This record gives sequence, C-alpha cells and structure tokens, in this order.
Amino acid sequence: MSGITGITNTAALNIQNSYAKNTESASKAGRALSTGSRLNDVSTDASSKAISEKLRTNIDVLSQAKRNVAQGDAVLKVAIGGLGNIQDLLTTMKALTTKANNGTMDTTSLALADTEYQAMLTQVNTIATESRWGTTSLLTGGAAGTAVGAFSHGFTAALNVSAPLAVYTFVSSTSGVFTLTNNGTSDTFTHTCALDAAQTFTIGGINITLDATYLKATAVTSTSITTTNTATSMSFEAAEQAGDMFALNINGANVTALSLTGSSLTSVSNAAAASALVDTALTTINTNLTSLGAQQRQLEAAANNLTSTIESNVSARAVFNDADIAQESTKLSTSQVFAQLSISALTKMQELQQGLASMLR
Repeated sequence: MSGITGITNTAALNIQNSYAKNTESASKAGRALSTGSRLNDVSTDASSKAISEKLRTNIDVLSQAKRNVAQGDAVLKVAIGGLGNIQDLLTTMKALTTKANNGTMDTTSLALADTEYQAMLTQVNTIATESRWGTTSLLTGGAAGTAVGAFSHGFTAALNVSAPLAVYTFVSSTSGVFTLTNNGTSDTFTHTCALDAAQTFTIGGINITLDATYLKATAVTSTSITTTNTATSMSFEAAEQAGDMFALNINGANVTALSLTGSSLTSVSNAAAASALVDTALTTINTNLTSLGAQQRQLEAAANNLTSTIESNVSARAVFNDADIAQESTKLSTSQVFAQLSISALTKMQELQQGLASMLR
C-alpha cells in the first residue's frame, strides 16, 4: 500500500495515470462516434485496417467499372438510335424501289425516283458518320489498314479487322503455319492451315481466306494487302482486374457496309436489283440491331453483378471498419465518468498531502 509522503504522492500519480487512460479511451470513443469508424488509427487493429483499405479500394474500382459499363450502354444506345434512323430510310427506299420496278415508269419518272433514292443513300452515309461517341463514328465500320509480309501463293483476302488497326506482318511457311503479327502491339497469332485446300480462318481479328493453291508456289515478299474494318470496337474494364475487359463490337451501316454502293433506279432492271439489295440491307440492319441488343443485355447483367459485388464488399468492409455505436457510446460515457472520478480523487489526494504539510508547520 502506497503511503503519502511529503515529496512523492504515489497515490495521486496512480490517479493521474488512470485519468489519462480514461481520457484517451473517451477520445477514441468520441472519434469512433464522429467518424463512424473504429479504425481511426492503424494501431487499433492493424490487420483489420489493411483488409478494410483493400476492400475500400475494391469498392472504388468496382464503382468505376460500373460507370464504365453505363458508358458502354450509352455508346450502344447512340448506335442503336442511328441504326433505327437508317432502318427508316431503308424502308422508304424499299418502297421507292418497288415504285420504280414498274414497266409503266418512263425515263423521266425513273430519273426523279433515282434522284430521291441517291439522296437517301447520301443520308445513310451521313447518319452512319454522325452517329458518334466523342469523335468516333460508330456506324462507319472503322478505318482501313495494311498488312505487309511474305506468303505463299493463294492469299486472296484479309477482311473484317475487329481489333484496332495497325500495320500487320504475315508470313506463311511450307509446313502450313500462317503467322500474323500486329506491329503496333507486337501481338503474334499463328494458325496451322490445311495444305492445298481452300479455307477461311480468323487470327488476330482478321478473317483470312486462302484458295486451294495455298503453299504450292514460292513465297512472295514485300506484298501489301489492304484490310478493311467492318466493325467499330471499343473495350473497357468491366470489373476489378485489368484483364476484365468488355469489347463493344458495332458493325458498319454505311452504304459500303450495306452493299448499296452503285445501286440506282435509272431503269426498271436497276430498280429490281436495288430492291433486292435494300432487302439484304434491311436484313443486315436487323442483324446488327440484334447484336447490339444482345450486347446491351450483357452490359445489363454486368451492371447487376457489379451492383451486388459492390454491396457485398461494402458489407464486408463494414464488419472490419464500422464502429458499434451503442458500444462506443457506452465506452464514451463510462470513460467520462471515470475521468471525472479521477479528478475528484486527485483533488482529495492533494488535500491530504496539503494537510500533512500543515501538520509540520
């Protein structure tokens, strides 16, 4: 048991320590109540703090991914709106071709019908170009690129580049291995071909068509092949990992993509041919709309999944991070009471020491 001396009041020091601890406890409880978090200091629970911060990062990343998905959906809506307007034009053009596919139409009447028809073709291109997201025209099918390389006789086409276009290098060998390299990204793709057989395959986003004489002749070097891009592609991160990419593919819907180039109503036979072409174009538009609708469904599912994943991460973080309001309120009240008692006790101890000093006077 500590006594009271004239020099050191050990009991008072003990009370001071108790007061400091209660004050610190009240301070922490107050911070927890004011911030809603029990992890205001790393020292409180270091492992829980680390897990909480990791979950917070996941929540922020997933929230941005959800915004990416929403932007992707907005891109598709622009494209779908443009396709709908082109579809309306094609419907009018179909009626016009039916009108012109009529033996009672004279040359002047056909010329008038063709003038209207050509104006609609121009408008199809205008809509395809002006259906933009930012500066990117969504319905023009993208730009053309060039592939340069050495290949055996029989290379006839390189079409439908859905990846961003760059200069491609391709090489074929007598073993039947066809190699394509994207010089922009250094990505290399290979495909083992059947020898001496007509075939079509896709590597690196390019459809390759070879005729039956493939690999028979000597390789030709430094040959350029023009590649056309029939789709506009946009990729974005749709989850928390860098590899969780979603690619939007929007097929072209301009006059070239719809195979309407050169069509006219200048004669009854031309009108009949144009009518068939417009039918095909309408089918293409419907196919494109179906594709975009399917991609919208994918984005909707991705958004729903992101919402539930974010909710799960928020709930998990709350387990580690959130303060128990009732517990912290009780702790604050208790600590304040004990701090006040410590002050009262300290005052009494000081009075005792002063009384001892007065006895010596």
